[in-house]
This record gives sequence, C-alpha cells and structure tokens, in this order.
Amino acid sequence: MFIEKYRPQNIDDIILEDSIKSVIKNYLATDNMPNLLLYSPSPGTGKTSLSKIIVSSLQSEFIEINASNARGIDIVREKIEPFIMFKSFNNKKKAILLSECEQLTSTSQKALKDLMEGSVLNNVYYILTTNDKNKIIKPIISRCVELDFSFPPKDKILQKLKVISLYEAIKLEEPDLISVVDAFYPDIRKMLNTLEKIASGIKIEDAVGSEISFYDLSKLIVYKKVKAKDFYKKLETIPVIPFCHYLFKAFMNNPKIVKSAVNTIKDIYLGIDEKMAFINNFFEL
Repeated sequence: MFIEKYRPQNIDDIILEDSIKSVIKNYLATDNMPNLLLYSPSPGTGKTSLSKIIVSSLQSEFIEINASNARGIDIVREKIEPFIMFKSFNNKKKAILLSECEQLTSTSQKALKDLMEGSVLNNVYYILTTNDKNKIIKPIISRCVELDFSFPPKDKILQKLKVISLYEAIKLEEPDLISVVDAFYPDIRKMLNTLEKIASGIKIEDAVGSEISFYDLSKLIVYKKVKAKDFYKKLETIPVIPFCHYLFKAFMNNPKIVKSAVNTIKDIYLGIDEKMAFINNFFEL
C-alpha cells in the first residue's frame, strides 16, 4: 500500500510546517523529549508518522495504544502504569504513544493525568494524538507541548505526489495532482490512497469524484462558484468542530467577500442547527 510504502522515515521526509519541524529537531538534538500533543480536526495529516519517527530517532522503548479500541481505566492501570514503573534496558526514556486520546473516558483521563504528574523516575514521555482537542481535560493539555497539524503545506504535498507519481509511472499532469490535493486536503492518507486507485487503472474522475475539502469548499462558496444543492448532503456529515475550524480559516482569507456572501452561506447551512449557530455568532462579532 502506498501509505506504508511512502510513510516518512525521518523528520525531513514528513510534510509539516517548517516551524514544527524545527521544534522537533531541537528536542531530538537535546535527547530530552517533552510530552507532546499532536492535533488536527482531520485524520491523515502525519501525527502517527511523526510519533514513530520520534521514538525511532531516540531509540525509545514504547507501547502504542489506540484509545478508540481501549478507552477505559484498565488501559491506564494495567498497561501504561506497569510499563513506566521501571527504567528501560538502554537507560533512555520510554515512550507512550496514545492515539485518538480524546476517546478516553473522563476517569481514564484523570488517571492518565496523575501518571503524567507523577513522572515516575522521570523516565517516560507521552505523545498524544487527537482529532478533537476540546474533549481532552485541561490538566493533560497543560502538561504537553501542543503542535498543530491542521494545515500541512499544500506545495510540499503536491511535490510529494509528483515524486510518487513519477516513481510509480502514474501519468498525471500537475492540474490533476492539484485536484487530488484539493479534493482531500488536509488528509494526506486519502491522497495517497487515491493515487493508488489511479495507478490500478481507475480514472481520476472516478477516484476523486465529487470529493472536496471543506476548507476549499468554503472558499468556493464565498466566491459563489458552487451551488448549495450540489454539496448539501456532504456538509451534513462534517463534524461541527472541523466545520468551525475550516470555515473560520476560510473567512479569515477574505472577510470582505465573506460579508457580501452572508446570505448565500446561511442558505447553504440552513437546517444544520449547530453550524447555523456558529455562523450567526460569527457575524454578530
């Protein structure tokens, strides 16, 4: 699979803002990694890849837990706590890789906070990933360095897709690759899966279909280049938090045009109560 074949193997390979790369490189250079909270409303932006690059670079013993599969108090008491009680064989810090940590129950989060607070023997660091930071208790967030993966650089993604297309002999022009990026941004995993479909013989029109990222959809709506009815069903499925995140980003790009398109935007989201509430509150500011 392309997502494994082209998974980043080091910091330079991963598609991130340069500022985030610089922060991670500085921590790796000191061999003293703090607790990290990697977040983005969308999956497929490189959070898990970075986690594995860090533990590999630091030669850390680690355990990997997906909180969507195990979210109760037992995962803290029976898996994390015993693992951190003793030093590693190589005397380096151990690591806890906890993905989708917003899925942990409130009791589990409190127990995890206590472990992080205790810092047993100061021999462990945590890398938490989430698509919904608002569901994580503040004491955990305050014990982490937060890194935002919401908007990986589009130009770097495009360059990566060009290299993969060349290597896999996929005959796509740059506008085709741009359409793949636009359709699935910021989910790089979906972009790679789409390239793999095209490589297997599926037409790009069928592989991309009517998909479009919410961020770009918002911009198209603002510029009145799409009709509400064409995307209404898709918008209904978008969770409220990513909706607010990307819509706000689109608004900030060109507030003057947005103000002239208020009625169009409200027509599009009419009937989606939580999203309408956000829009109404925004325009009252």
